[in-house]
Amino acid sequence: MAVNLICTSRLFLMRGSSLSVVRLTSVAPRRIAMSTATSTSEDNFFKKNKRLNRPMSPHLTIYKPQLTSMMSITHRASGMILSAYAATFAIYTMSSSGTLAEHIEVWKTLPAIVPFTLKCGFIFPLYYHAINGVRHLIWDMGKGFNLPTLYKTGYTVIALSLLFGVVDLILY
Repeated sequence: MAVNLICTSRLFLMRGSSLSVVRLTSVAPRRIAMSTATSTSEDNFFKKNKRLNRPMSPHLTIYKPQLTSMMSITHRASGMILSAYAATFAIYTMSSSGTLAEHIEVWKTLPAIVPFTLKCGFIFPLYYHAINGVRHLIWDMGKGFNLPTLYKTGYTVIALSLLFGVVDLILY
């Protein structure tokens, strides 16, 4: 019967045909510092920051909004919006008992602003997330990281998202 040894940093897994045994190579007690005493200079630093009403760590409010950071936040938000739409649609379709024709009739009875608003709230995040996702795939290939290219592709993503969204709303 052959025994396979798989070596990890401190753990050997011995595997036989029907038995798996785990054996630690070294079990030595160690002391780990759970906290350290703060010095008076650190105490003064935190007291001063508290007195000046400063945040504990840098916060979004202290940074100047830039295209790159705003697009990153918007990409994440559009992904969350699309996920919420997908979850809402799934829950609605699983819990509804009507036929497709009945749902279409309900949709037609709504005031025109309601379907338009729902379509805008879906179409623009969809196009933005998809086009910006292509931009991210290009980054994954290691291209387009210099600052002028970042801004050109950023404005291109915004323009194409708006263009495709408006065309989609007009046509459908």
